[in-house]
Amino acid sequence: MTALRVEGGLTYSARSAVERYSETGTVTIRSFTETSTTIDAIDLAVSVLDRLHIKGLNDQLITSARNYIMGQFPPTLETASSLARMLAFLEQNGLDRSYVDEYGTALGEATPVTISNTIAEVYPTPDDLVFVLIGDAESIREDVAKYGPVMEMSINEPRFADSGG
Repeated sequence: MTALRVEGGLTYSARSAVERYSETGTVTIRSFTETSTTIDAIDLAVSVLDRLHIKGLNDQLITSARNYIMGQFPPTLETASSLARMLAFLEQNGLDRSYVDEYGTALGEATPVTISNTIAEVYPTPDDLVFVLIGDAESIREDVAKYGPVMEMSINEPRFADSGG
């Protein structure tokens, strides 16, 4: 968010998320930008990802992230539905209540080395990315080809249609 929105002024919003399962998972980087800045935004996001692998996170970012994550954790346990979601998560991943009870302690014990190891293990490198772009294909088609083969489909295709649910 800092690089793409605050410093670059290239997006309305940017975020990343890691969905890690017992075996594999996904990492997504999402952003919304004007068509004219699509390539600049992608290039900057890829650069940030590359920098993450090369330099890791400094102490200030680690402290900020730790505080943010810890602040976001309690609300995940506030309602019956959020508790049910947590119980399902624990069951799905073979975890017990110690995951919840020791969450803050484990978060506090993460070191720059363990964080760097996790980044190397979990986050893809810039040469191992798949891009999904929704926008004006006519305007960006040629430019996005620099990232690899392009498969184009209409937003009107059945797989994009509302399932009615």
